[in-house]
Amino acid sequence: MAVPASLLVGAGLGAVAVRQTEPAETVAAAADLEPLPGWSDTGAAVLLDRDGELELQVDLPTPPAGDGFYEVWLLGTDSGAVALGVLESGSGRFPVPAGVDLAAYGTVDVSREPLDGDPAHSTDSVARGALT
Repeated sequence: MAVPASLLVGAGLGAVAVRQTEPAETVAAAADLEPLPGWSDTGAAVLLDRDGELELQVDLPTPPAGDGFYEVWLLGTDSGAVALGVLESGSGRFPVPAGVDLAAYGTVDVSREPLDGDPAHSTDSVARGALT
């Protein structure tokens, strides 16, 4: 069945319009992730702003084989922590929840978490850095 050319052209123009309205991404802050005692891997975190929506890009080598996984956190000055998600394949992007005050939660932390079903921070931090 033949598709009228006007439909194909219209669909193509719609796709172009969508691409042109995608918000620009700017770097709002960055952090060098330095290893904590007992660990040696270094990495980087970049806070990206897309029209007011923040996303954290984290790069750190893949965790060694074994039980557990890496989780990305924002640590607060009041000892609180906000879990952003699991770091898979050494790189990941994590939306920063609306309302998180980055002046108070400006430290990026990557922890080694055991497969124990406990969502709390294990206190086994691998690398950490302050967003500036």
